[in-house]
Amino acid sequence: MSRGALQALNKNIEQKRFERAYYFYGDEDYLKDSAVQSLIASAVDPATRDFNLDQRRCAGLDGATLGMLLASPPVLADCRLIVLRDIAGLKKDARAALEQYLEKPAPDIVIVLVSPAAEKADTALLQLATAVEFAPVAGPHVAAWMMDHARTVHQARLSEEAAEFLAATVGSDLTTLAAEIDKSVSYGGQEIDVATVEAVIGVRHGETLGDLLEAVAQRLAATALRLVAPVLAQPKNGLVPTIGALGTQLLAIGIAAAARRAGASESSVRGRMWDLLRSGSINAGSPWGEAVDRWMRSVPLWSDADIQSGVRVLLAADRSAKDSRVGTDEQILSSVVLALCGDAQRVAA
Repeated sequence: MSRGALQALNKNIEQKRFERAYYFYGDEDYLKDSAVQSLIASAVDPATRDFNLDQRRCAGLDGATLGMLLASPPVLADCRLIVLRDIAGLKKDARAALEQYLEKPAPDIVIVLVSPAAEKADTALLQLATAVEFAPVAGPHVAAWMMDHARTVHQARLSEEAAEFLAATVGSDLTTLAAEIDKSVSYGGQEIDVATVEAVIGVRHGETLGDLLEAVAQRLAATALRLVAPVLAQPKNGLVPTIGALGTQLLAIGIAAAARRAGASESSVRGRMWDLLRSGSINAGSPWGEAVDRWMRSVPLWSDADIQSGVRVLLAADRSAKDSRVGTDEQILSSVVLALCGDAQRVAA
């Protein structure tokens, strides 16, 4: 998310002094919806909301209907709010009417144009409206977002350890995380610690995907084997995602090991690890800072032969995961763990 644009938006909402037109775009729909709800609460009096709030999907919206919406003044209020979702779905005549309106918007109407996730930014609307990009929250920012969400929405305190545990267990989808925080507040009140989160999500601290990855990275076979069953039983931690996370980890350790042998400094290698995480949809299995620390600690334990053989093991496991005749998920993952935690000769065999 553009920090400056978001700060300006929050200031607008707090001071009830709004731009005439906003354009919300980017891949984080949860934050977009939250911003729309905050604008509605600030800009529209509940007593006149039936008259001064219009929310429409753009599919099927023609130019005449949109023109009537944009021409209607507020009723018994200083401001009228119009929210148009899925802007790319506007018909040609409606799009022309919208662009003509945005050239000279009415002073007593606030219009919010919302694009869905994965929709390419609209270059014309970037110029015609106040644009705010909502990018996914990732890496170390996820725990911070959760703690802020608990504080602002529920007036609750979510401990940093509990936030990191929740992110490591559930992932970074904000809708899911917000729901788990809601349940944690209902269950444990205003102070949310690790024990509360454990009770709510049914996962024990120390039995997350990140813990399994740590055990494999350190080549602790007994510890990793103990974690196979509880990790596979958790939401979103099926066999294929877990194999993917192990593959990401092996790739990262291999890159780090090669860079260190080539003489790169530790800080330089850490920078490469962060670049890898930022490069796309990477399943690190834990908060990013924790993952980078794990990979860096593991470098001395993995040779080139280990990495190459481990990749072959994971490719074979991925094929087995798609063949129901090979074995159960727990059996396949246990075999992978034993292979990765063994020495290079055993893995190759």
